[in-house]
Amino acid sequence: MKKITLLCAMALSFVFTNEVIAQTLNQNASWPSVDWLLTGTYSAEVGALEADPTTTANFAFDDDDAGAASDDSIAAESPEIDLSAAFTAGETWLTISVDYVYRKFSVEEFLRIQYFDADTSLWENWEPESMPGNDTALTDDFCAGTPVSYTTVILDIAGFTALQQTNFRYRILFDDDPAGPAYEYGFCLNSPTITSATPPSCPDPSTLSATTVNTTDVSLEWVEVGSAMLWNIEIVDITAMGTQTMTPTYTGVSSPYVETMLTPGNAYEFYVQSDCAGSGTSNWVGPVAWTQPNLGDVCESAIIVAGLPYTTSDDTANYGDDYDGVPGTDCGSGFTYLGGDDVVYEYTATSDTSINVVLSAIGDTYVGVFAYNDCADIGVACTQGAVNGNAQDDLEFDLAVTNGETYYILVSSWPAPQSTTYTLTIAENSCTDATVAYSIIDDCANSGGFNILVDITNMGTSTSIDMNDDQGSATQSTGVAGMFTFGPYVNATDVVISITDNDDANCDQTSGVLTQAVCPPSNDACANAIVVIDGDSVSGTTTGATNVEGLVECALGGGSATTGCAGGTGTMNFGEGVWYVFTAGPDIAISVTTDNSPVPFDTEIQVFSGDCNALVCVGGDDDGGDNGALSTFCWESSATTGNTVDYYIYVDGHATNSGDFLLDVTVESTLSTTDFESQNAFTYFPNPVKDELTLKAINTIQNISVINMLGQVVLRTTPNTLESNLDMNTLNQGSYFVQVTINDITETIRVIKQ
Repeated sequence: MKKITLLCAMALSFVFTNEVIAQTLNQNASWPSVDWLLTGTYSAEVGALEADPTTTANFAFDDDDAGAASDDSIAAESPEIDLSAAFTAGETWLTISVDYVYRKFSVEEFLRIQYFDADTSLWENWEPESMPGNDTALTDDFCAGTPVSYTTVILDIAGFTALQQTNFRYRILFDDDPAGPAYEYGFCLNSPTITSATPPSCPDPSTLSATTVNTTDVSLEWVEVGSAMLWNIEIVDITAMGTQTMTPTYTGVSSPYVETMLTPGNAYEFYVQSDCAGSGTSNWVGPVAWTQPNLGDVCESAIIVAGLPYTTSDDTANYGDDYDGVPGTDCGSGFTYLGGDDVVYEYTATSDTSINVVLSAIGDTYVGVFAYNDCADIGVACTQGAVNGNAQDDLEFDLAVTNGETYYILVSSWPAPQSTTYTLTIAENSCTDATVAYSIIDDCANSGGFNILVDITNMGTSTSIDMNDDQGSATQSTGVAGMFTFGPYVNATDVVISITDNDDANCDQTSGVLTQAVCPPSNDACANAIVVIDGDSVSGTTTGATNVEGLVECALGGGSATTGCAGGTGTMNFGEGVWYVFTAGPDIAISVTTDNSPVPFDTEIQVFSGDCNALVCVGGDDDGGDNGALSTFCWESSATTGNTVDYYIYVDGHATNSGDFLLDVTVESTLSTTDFESQNAFTYFPNPVKDELTLKAINTIQNISVINMLGQVVLRTTPNTLESNLDMNTLNQGSYFVQVTINDITETIRVIKQ
């Protein structure tokens, strides 16, 4: 369904037939203005709030900089505006106009103008729809874009009470997703203006829309602002070189009006005029433009699959780009596989059976095929779906269908590529495939290689199945569901398992290529995490790691206000990794880093508390180290006095990156000097240290000695101050003991020099 809506009502310049122009209220917000308020819950990430209207001439927010984990709802709220004078003058029509830039990314987000209803103490939508997006390129600095003008629909205050008039306010509200955190782009608005006007004797209708029903029909709708009961409409065929004549195509109609017998693929416009009987007619309002879909363009005009088997070869470039965003849940991907040109097929089942859908001869990567139960499901939820990612593999799925039910099969792609060639084949299955899963099982401790577990959880319609690999192993046969092992195989051997349905060859199956490149590291699983302690510098590798826990990203978080160490940054792209565990007591901040890795690759660090069976995200870092591709994460222990907490540290490669790394672990006290009962208490930071180590105490620091791992004193100073900055810039990298003497009592700490 393609819906085109004219929200601005066109005639809001207040040039109406028989209208007396008046503007008792014509008030610009005059940003920056301390009378305005910035409200809501939104990210404090640097760069997120690009312009605050209380201090700048714009209101701008960058949801891209706020990040995917941030749930942002932010509003610029006007001071109270007394509408009494406008109301008394008969100027009961209000509009707000504003110049703005808005890159709208998803259907869930909105940028909306609301007004405050003092009778109910609630914010009400000025109009039902979000302000439309008008930029498709900007990802930052949205005020640098080219703004366009926008005017709201009319808000009629003729029925407002005195309280509603005198306590009137409006606000501009952005929400990246009312359901929770989301990752959108952003907007920038110039200072808005609110204006009042006297309603004309025959007001113009507003909010025109055109919704295609199929290839030949369209539903035309509008909203009456006055009291008209009948309307005139003019429909113009733009493709046929038509232009507006202000002569009605139809008179005395009502909304919605369904026009039929239009030409598929032609572009049209329509205009509407209110007929107020004794008060005359309104201006012509419009145009709203639309294009009638061709067969296959949209779900409502899908290409009919009359019978099976069905095969067709085509190119999505022959159809429109009518859908956008993600395909929906259970579709095989949460990415924007509806971003390219789309083609839709319609199949009505003639029996309760299973059909096989295959997309082959695919001309590009990032292509998908999706099956829906209803046109309204497109972009919401699939019955089945498959995508090819960065390969040009064939796509295939089986779909259980019910007699008399209609199913919609859609082919689309990412925005790049915009289109793709393909061959679509739909056939009824004469049998039902067995349900088979394949797992690669590490056999490094025994054979030094791997096994493959074939798990048949359902036999489908088969009574007998043979299983073979392509490495010459003996055939295994079964008549019941179960688990079967093939192997062992030498690492890096590409293995394909064949499933033969002895009742029907149409349900034969083959696995993809199954292999284990190398044996996974010993700490591949959380249960085998390597214990680290303060000051450790541990060599590790992610080569061969598997992410056996199936983790999802654990990002951001962490940090310590006491020690000054930073928390996580960046966006995770989860990869395979290995595990370490640190047992922490109370009152400390723990830092872990890959910054000193000898051969750097793009790492991520993620930290969890709890245990391996119930991991709780603490936070994580991607590219927060001194080297842009490396990682550093710091967090404060949540342990209480007399207790400890185990922290599981997961080091992985961003996306598909893997390699060797060095994990450094350091601990700093988070107790301030007033937290110590002893008089020789002191704090020190940073640790690890690159140039200068800072020490602070509540009593005079008498002596400081730095001792290397050979027991040699390499630095000595007698500061006799409460604070000392120890220059370690000339020392080699490595571990050192620092002895600090206060009140003739000496304590020793361990410091890592980077």
